[in-house]
Amino acid sequence: MTQPVKVRRPTGQEGRKIQRISLRQRRSGASGEVSGGDPGTRAAVTLALVSGLQMSVLAGRHTGEEAVALLTEHLDEVFR
Repeated sequence: MTQPVKVRRPTGQEGRKIQRISLRQRRSGASGEVSGGDPGTRAAVTLALVSGLQMSVLAGRHTGEEAVALLTEHLDEVFR
């Protein structure tokens, strides 16, 4: 796992969401609000987290409040 992984960027609605989140993160990065790393990758990870949390809530593994708390913690890490 020493080689960087090339991730295929989604297209369509998911691709547009990633672009919007990436743009927000790039703007925040210019002002020092965002931790390092590729904004596109951070956006994809955020959307994957949201998707996984949705399934966890539907499956009864997490409550809605727990899912929000987990997502908030992730975003606090990104936007610090």
